[in-house]
Amino acid sequence: MIARILKNDEGESIHVPTQADKAARDLLRCHEDIRQEAHRTKLQLVRFLAHNGYIYETKRQMWTEVHRDWMKRIEFRSELQEETFTQYW
Repeated sequence: MIARILKNDEGESIHVPTQADKAARDLLRCHEDIRQEAHRTKLQLVRFLAHNGYIYETKRQMWTEVHRDWMKRIEFRSELQEETFTQYW
């Protein structure tokens, strides 16, 4: 079958990635990984705060400057909670 395809010139060409192509692909994957990790961390932080009774109760969107300022003003009940918040932040 391969011989027939080659004989009749029916094959399609393929693109073999260059080193530059591979490097660009790696960079794009890295950026996507970082974006996904940031999203996951934000969700974990919000869940941590909610679990400890700190709920952002406003109609404004989260992750705005106002929301970030609200989070920075939280006074935690223990040093471990403060450290957990710092690690997420």
